[in-house]
Amino acid sequence: MANPNDYPMLLSRSLAERLTGIDVRELDKLRKMGSVRCYTTSGGQHRFHKTSLLQYIESNSPLKPNDDNKSVQPA
Repeated sequence: MANPNDYPMLLSRSLAERLTGIDVRELDKLRKMGSVRCYTTSGGQHRFHKTSLLQYIESNSPLKPNDDNKSVQPA
């Protein structure tokens, strides 16, 4: 994932895809389901909230640390 500080707070679909690595079609699904916050311009274009995208990625990441911070030993 790219450095979030290099991106504005509201992102076009292409910038959101570049930041997150999520395909634009998937971003549209997430927007329609309400999984990420989005602003609709007067021209009907969508701008994704950067913080909402980052929160979505964090909450859906398969790599989450263990609660006790202990590494799991193979059996």
